Amino acid sequence: MALDTFTKKKIEKILDNYIDKKIPKHLKEEYKIMYKFRGNTLTLTQERPSYIPGRRVELPVAQFRFEDDYWKVYWKDSKDKWHFVDDINPDKNFEKQLMIVDKDEKHCNSKEAMTSVNTAFTHRAGIRCPFQMIGRDEI
Repeated sequence: MALDTFTKKKIEKILDNYIDKKIPKHLKEEYKIMYKFRGNTLTLTQERPSYIPGRRVELPVAQFRFEDDYWKVYWKDSKDKWHFVDDINPDKNFEKQLMIVDKDEKHCNSKEAMTSVNTAFTHRAGIRCPFQMIGRDEI
């Protein structure tokens, strides 16, 4: 079943609110979280300064696919191929899936989280943490 206009608008509102709260005001010009719909697929990316001065890079965070009335989460490998994340069960609630990915990235560098299923998935799957390069004092 294809995503209807109402559902897309609802998801856009969820994402816009999420992005607005996610990046501290003093870093909004430097770091961006973006999303793009393509059919029943939504790709979440981050844009940040490159290690090369004056350049920016866009990195994939996760892909959400609406399949059989469920949202499924995918990760992108180094060969630009998307893979289903076995550790995150498909769910009808998009916001719940987004929060699982968000929780994952909040714990990317925490010692306690190294044992959690979500963080194991993050490190194994290569999902990038949008703020792994920002010092905790900046956030």
